[in-house]
Amino acid sequence: MRTLDRYVLSKVAGRFGLLLAIFVSVVIGGQLGTFIGRGVPPEALLAVIPTFVLLALPIAVPLASATAMLVAIGGMVRAGEFQALAAAGVDPRRVILRMWPFVLAVSLLVALLAHAALPVATSSLRANLGRLFQAAIATKVASRHPIREQDGLSVWAENVEGRRLTDVYIRRVDADGDLAVYAPRAEWALTEHSIEFRLQDVRLMQVRANGDLLAGAAKNYVIQPDHASVSMDTEPDAMTTVEVLKVLAAGPHGGPGNDRDQRSRYNNARLTFHLRTYLPFGVFAYALFAAGLGLVVALSEGLAGIAVVVVIVALATYPAIGFVKADPYVRQLDPGFLLWGPGLLIAGSGWWMLSHPHRAREVLGRPLASVIHAGRNALTVVVRAVRRLRRFNR
Repeated sequence: MRTLDRYVLSKVAGRFGLLLAIFVSVVIGGQLGTFIGRGVPPEALLAVIPTFVLLALPIAVPLASATAMLVAIGGMVRAGEFQALAAAGVDPRRVILRMWPFVLAVSLLVALLAHAALPVATSSLRANLGRLFQAAIATKVASRHPIREQDGLSVWAENVEGRRLTDVYIRRVDADGDLAVYAPRAEWALTEHSIEFRLQDVRLMQVRANGDLLAGAAKNYVIQPDHASVSMDTEPDAMTTVEVLKVLAAGPHGGPGNDRDQRSRYNNARLTFHLRTYLPFGVFAYALFAAGLGLVVALSEGLAGIAVVVVIVALATYPAIGFVKADPYVRQLDPGFLLWGPGLLIAGSGWWMLSHPHRAREVLGRPLASVIHAGRNALTVVVRAVRRLRRFNR
């Protein structure tokens, strides 16, 4: 059995290493592309690549481990190795059970990454954002391109030194009309959603939608994102888990800032806590599903396995993130139901496929017929319940 253990673990571990490198590279490539698209010079991003690696690992490791199990088990099924073991009196499910020390080790690694490395990496990225966007702004000013061009707003500057801008020109076109702004001096600052421009000694001119012409002056003028934001330094995803628990204990009206900032911080703290506690469990849930699917469907091709696992993980995690991030400033339900519910369903599906592989093959082989059969059974149960209720009421 020790030889079998080593053989099984080597197949999974080898694929895990290759797939982890692929997933980390894809995530880092996407992050680099996002910053380069915002005007950050590529050479300025070299120093933050280690931070990007730490940010990618908590997601890449569960993806790689589940895909490795799916491909390894599927390959063994297609090669007839499980049939040979079964002929020798070894249950294939016992062979799969020997992969669980690997799953446990990966789960512990993900827990360490989620609770220790992820807050440090997020805080480090936040600390470097100012330097990165400063380089981006300097590059755009030197090339005479708009510093910001989005949603009808365009911002130009003649010169930049650190966070200070000189001779700033702004144009904003919206439903109220066409607004032109000039300021000899300004500063820029990062917010959660975008860049905020704080102008001094401003001259304004606006052509209203009805054709009226307005002109004026202001000592200070602020161009900010469409949504208010809290300080990035106090966002829960950059806090330790202990600090996140303190935010949750303080409630939605505790901590610094106005009511909207407090509500946003509390909602993000709940999401952060659920994600950090869910990720280690997710390793087991995705592994169960991958093992069951590999045994039943025998997906031995890497691309097919990657596609299946990525879709499953996305369906299990992104609804909760989107639910909170869509509008964190309002009162929300606890996002845990959107995270733990699908995770438990995935784990249950994997357990069912491992426990009843023959029935699972029938169901997956005839999906439409199985759905119709299940619908008929459910309708029968409902009809019987309604009849019993009518008899009871009589």
